[in-house]
Amino acid sequence: MKDGYLIEVNASTHTCDRTQLDLYQALTSAWIKYFGDTIFLRVYKSASRENKMKPLLLIAALSNPVMAAQTIKHFGDWEVSSEGYILTATSTPVKASNRALVFRCNIEHKNCVFTYTEAKPCNSQKFRFLHLSALADNVAANLKSQCIGGQWVKAPFVWDDMDPILYHSQKDFSIRFSDEVDTATIYSKKGAEDALKYILGIDNNFNHRNQKMALKDPEP
Repeated sequence: MKDGYLIEVNASTHTCDRTQLDLYQALTSAWIKYFGDTIFLRVYKSASRENKMKPLLLIAALSNPVMAAQTIKHFGDWEVSSEGYILTATSTPVKASNRALVFRCNIEHKNCVFTYTEAKPCNSQKFRFLHLSALADNVAANLKSQCIGGQWVKAPFVWDDMDPILYHSQKDFSIRFSDEVDTATIYSKKGAEDALKYILGIDNNFNHRNQKMALKDPEP
């Protein structure tokens, strides 16, 4: 290859998960192709040393039990884990369903997404809306998701997507698909803001909401 080289990995001898690889590709803009049990990762000659290491670290993270996801921070009812180059924020639902809400950013706090996972992989080119509710003050939001790696993913994910929901939540908030009214999963608000700001790289001492208000045009 003139513009780089390929790393070839036999998936049958590694604990590689295709969903993880697809999500990694979305988070890092990596070049990944599948041919049967063989996975190819392209590394570009022009890439920085750090970017050249990412595919190697990915394979190590997926194939080495020692590098499995490890919790690095607890925030109330939420926790943040680190796996390879990915930070993940999760929580045990207050009211569970057959789906789960997972937030992810890379360790540089960029390329953030959140996934509403389900057991049956999606396979669609269409969009699907996720309905988040503060369960108070009639505050809710519909966020567009797309099928990536067999799961419905909101990409990119930014703090403003969750700010009004968490701000108006008194104790819990919920998420469901807009086209499935009775399938909501409910999560505790406790620690959610701190966990999400941690993976997003937002300083908790910085009042993001007040800054947005200050940037508005002054009253005439």
